[in-house]
Amino acid sequence: MRLLILCLFSLIVKIPMAQEVNRDSSTQFALKTAITRLDFFVGTEINLCRQRLVLNGSLELGINRTFFQQRFFPRASVGFGYRFANEKLALEPLLMISQSALRLSRQHNSVHSWTETYLGYRFTWGGNWKLVNEIMAGWMTERYKVQSSGTFQTVGTFGYYGSIGLVRILR
Repeated sequence: MRLLILCLFSLIVKIPMAQEVNRDSSTQFALKTAITRLDFFVGTEINLCRQRLVLNGSLELGINRTFFQQRFFPRASVGFGYRFANEKLALEPLLMISQSALRLSRQHNSVHSWTETYLGYRFTWGGNWKLVNEIMAGWMTERYKVQSSGTFQTVGTFGYYGSIGLVRILR
């Protein structure tokens, strides 16, 4: 948390850390494994780095619910960040928005959906092949249909996201 505050502070006052930014543009592909309050996930991620700005998108599958419970549990995410980097290390404060859905019962056609909004960081280390780590926390909203009344219920709670993976720079 202190590191995130330091990065945001350096962005505002332009201390030397901001001058060390690698100004190249790249496209990166990642394979990663993650954990949230909902499940363990495995998936892919694409990152577009344009100078200091970062845009990423990922598609993941819930491991427990998809593979062991035989229910399809996808998760899609979009993230925006700002990159502080030198040759081998990069730190990106990141805002991520995710959406996932799960059908609990085919008999009642009950689908639960979750919208997650997280703030955190993404850290990479390496050359053309990099190790990546993301840690984020924020708000998670669940929406589902109440079968007895036919109305929709929305419930919010604290959520978290953590991942580790391998990144390859494509260009």
